[in-house]
Amino acid sequence: MVEEISGVAFGTYDINHVVPIAFALRSKTRRSILSTLYLRGELSPIEIARSIGVAPTSLVEHLKMLRELGLVEEASLLRAPYRKVIRLNIPVVKLDVLEKVKKEMKDVVASFVSAILEELRSNIALSGLSEVEVRALCLALICSVAGEVLGIDTALIHF
Repeated sequence: MVEEISGVAFGTYDINHVVPIAFALRSKTRRSILSTLYLRGELSPIEIARSIGVAPTSLVEHLKMLRELGLVEEASLLRAPYRKVIRLNIPVVKLDVLEKVKKEMKDVVASFVSAILEELRSNIALSGLSEVEVRALCLALICSVAGEVLGIDTALIHF
């Protein structure tokens, strides 16, 4: 299943795919290959080798494993079809998108909490609750809503 959120693809993997990936990423060289491709975009095998400081011949097996796992792919350039490049073949979450989502969520939560506090404050006189009791109720309500959204059993939260 793949969902599209603000133009960024997020995929799910089954455990039979995750374990070999985790094993492959134990190698510093393979992690360096992926990091370099993430930072610099598609590169030739020679450019990757130079960038991470390894011999091109030692790169062959690492690239083969990453290709077999579907983490990278080999492609030809349109302007130079004889020249092969390697590029990432995994969804990438852009940091600026995460920051935007984080800010928007923070604003939504702040508005929600403010609205609840105002509603509760307006009823303090009628309910006979103190400000501390109102804040405690508000916190319990927020935890309950967050638990629903995140799928957390709020019975485990103790005040």
